Order: sequence, then C-alpha cells, then structure tokens
Amino acid sequence: MSSKPHLAYQLSRAISIACDAHEGQYRADGQPYIFHPLTVASKLYDPVNQIIAVLHDVLEDSTKYTGSDLVRIFGPEIGVDVMHLTHDESVRYDTYINDCSINQRCKAVKVADLMHNLETIDNITPETKRKKMKDRYLKAYKKLTGHEYNDSM
Repeated sequence: MSSKPHLAYQLSRAISIACDAHEGQYRADGQPYIFHPLTVASKLYDPVNQIIAVLHDVLEDSTKYTGSDLVRIFGPEIGVDVMHLTHDESVRYDTYINDCSINQRCKAVKVADLMHNLETIDNITPETKRKKMKDRYLKAYKKLTGHEYNDSM
C-alpha cells in the first residue's frame, strides 16, 4: 500500500465508512461522534495510521461492518489492525492495552485516541465516572509511551 493516490482513495473510503457507522452517534459534548476518529487521525502523520484511526471505533460502536468487511475492503494490513484496536469488553482493559503495545500501528493510533479522550475528558459526567476514566486513560498512556501525559502538548 505505497501509492499516494491509492492511500488517498483508502482514506476517503474509510471516512465514508466511519460516517456511516457513526451516523446518529454523539460524544458527551454533543458533537457528532465522527469528529472523534477524524481528530485522532489528524494527530498522526503516517497515512496508513490515519486510515486505521478513522476506522478505529467502527467495529466497537456499530454493527454495520465486521472485521471481515474491513479486511475485504482495505486489506489485511488495515483490517486486522482495526480489529486489534477493537476492545472486547470481556478482555480486561490493561490486557487490551498490553496487546496494543505490541503492534506499532495499533500503539500509535491508541496513543492518539487516548490523547483526544484526555483532551475532552471534562465533558464526561458524573465526576466519579470522569475521574475513573481519566485514571484509566492516564495509566494506559503511560504504559504505551513510557511517560506521563502532559495536557499542554
């Protein structure tokens, strides 16, 4: 997947799929959910990582697409990584983060995802839920990057 026109087409297709998958979904601040994966993608420089970022919540938040669909549409490099980034609720979160740390693409996208979640954490209510989520995200960020999160980044 090295051709720039092909990557542009793949990104366009990923955005269309993510828009479809997240239709009618909103974040805690009232913004359409699609802005989250687009913001995550904007934090990354590698075009394949950007495509994966746009798709990173499609399988978790929608039943419109399957992992097999994404492998068929985007190929195994992207499809399998999106599946890897999909948190199965039966798997402990710290185990999921450890699994993400093994794959460099998944690690990069997850770090960008955590950064955006931490940037928007103040929109979560009630405060007890916000604190629990923030602690979880900060611990995951440190595990994946090896350093503390700095919100002035």
